[in-house]
Amino acid sequence: MPPPNSKKLLPRPLSILKKEPLFILAPNQAAVEYLDLLLWRSPQKSFLPHHAERKATTSNLISITDQAFNTNQATSVFNLTFDHVLITSDLKLIYELEDLSSKEAQEAFKRKFTAYHKKTLPSKAPSTRSI
Repeated sequence: MPPPNSKKLLPRPLSILKKEPLFILAPNQAAVEYLDLLLWRSPQKSFLPHHAERKATTSNLISITDQAFNTNQATSVFNLTFDHVLITSDLKLIYELEDLSSKEAQEAFKRKFTAYHKKTLPSKAPSTRSI
């Protein structure tokens, strides 16, 4: 996880810009809590309303969890784990970050992308903007 004073901004997935539900799959509960705080605090002049629970369903536009449970019936998922997302008929788009921070992260990204291409599901690796 990047430090709280990181100079990188979270990319804005297209589903947020279109006001469609987005499901964020975090690797663990600590990451859920970090993202929860980040989305309430950033950007400083506004925030992104969201839901951060394990198994409760919500109608919020953004839902964060560490469980493979689509809590807001989103058609897009932002996967922050080292594993590929199990593809269901509900998902139309998977967002992945190409993590170059370690050899393990690079290999995980390659495995995930290969798995998605085998299933012919569209996937995007959003770029990170610097401030």
